[in-house]
Amino acid sequence: MILSGEATLRSPEGFKRLSEGDVVFFEEGAKGAHQLYNHNDSPCVYLDVRTTIGIDICEYPDSGKVNILPDLQVFESSSSVDYYKGEEKVAMKWPKELMRKQ
Repeated sequence: MILSGEATLRSPEGFKRLSEGDVVFFEEGAKGAHQLYNHNDSPCVYLDVRTTIGIDICEYPDSGKVNILPDLQVFESSSSVDYYKGEEKVAMKWPKELMRKQ
């Protein structure tokens, strides 16, 4: 919700100027992709209400980053690895007495 001032909203539908009293809702996933930008010198004050509790993942395709909130852990998308990388010899990390004989 825009409390005062103006900003431009960029979303999959295009660009839209927002001003005092405007309320917008963003869905999860690609449909909810958005960016809010103030293109003038006057401040834009807005209220951002979060409806999810816990971890949130934000992808920034323009800059190739992924942000894990609320911890603000930001990673470059290009640094992603296969799930099993480094797990090739996982059995060797367990005590032998816990391993069943096959």
